[in-house]
Amino acid sequence: MITVAPSVKSLSGVVVGLSISGTSAMQDGRFDRGFDEAEVTRTTKYLARDLLGEGGSLVLGHDWRQGGVMWEIMRIAMEYQTTFSFDQPAMHKLRNVIPWPDTLPLDQEQRDELGSILAIKEGGLPARLEEVDAQQLLRTQPDAKTYFRARGLTEMRRTIVGVCHARVCLGGRTEGSSGRYPGVLEEAYLTVQSRIPLYVSRLLGGTTEHLIDAIEQKRMPEQFASTHDDVKAAFAKYAGLLEPSEPDARIDRDEVWNCFRDLGVSGLSSANGLSTDENAGLFSAQNVSDIRQCVLLGLRRLRKNGAI
Repeated sequence: MITVAPSVKSLSGVVVGLSISGTSAMQDGRFDRGFDEAEVTRTTKYLARDLLGEGGSLVLGHDWRQGGVMWEIMRIAMEYQTTFSFDQPAMHKLRNVIPWPDTLPLDQEQRDELGSILAIKEGGLPARLEEVDAQQLLRTQPDAKTYFRARGLTEMRRTIVGVCHARVCLGGRTEGSSGRYPGVLEEAYLTVQSRIPLYVSRLLGGTTEHLIDAIEQKRMPEQFASTHDDVKAAFAKYAGLLEPSEPDARIDRDEVWNCFRDLGVSGLSSANGLSTDENAGLFSAQNVSDIRQCVLLGLRRLRKNGAI
């Protein structure tokens, strides 16, 4: 087990969400910025190790497929083992929320064994949909599952954002999501809506590059916030019927773009502890080491000032 001196645990009790994934633009096994899946995983691991090493905690919405990033992050978290419960964020190392209709990937014995390291829960559905007999509806309207799944993903992301003090976003699909928006984008969007510090870089390209374009007041690209046609159709059919007044049951790419455009570099900087020049450096970082330094610098300042 790694022992970290108390003097360097500057982020003790700080919960950071990691939204890092490859893009959908892959050719010959590599993404549009030359990163493959293994390198994306390594990027996540490097950031996780730094944050955990300074006493911070992590929350992620990744799945538990064999060889996936959650198992890698779990191994790192075990090096910094502590005791916690899901409702006590200052005492934990790792949280994971599972979106509807997925079930917990570990049996009770495994969860008990990892209970001092991992808090894991099912994200469920928004309150209004919880009142609906989903199984009965799905028996008669199978396409409703597309709507329920997308709403479950948003609910999962709101749960994650609700326990975060800050979020780091890198990469992310620009298309192909089963949610109303690509996952990294929606998590960044909900983070900004909740006025939580956000750290973003173009290093991995993808949807994070698009939202930085919005922050820098550039024109919206055609592929921004791309939503599958079947998801759009499901929202058109079921949102008004099941959740007529729910803002999250609406797909509006202009609204998302304007959220980041209205934030601007100055708004981002006022929240994340970095100057406008430092955020510009983070936007254009050419390696993971520079990203790690910027994120830790901003978080340390926020912690020192009592902002998180």
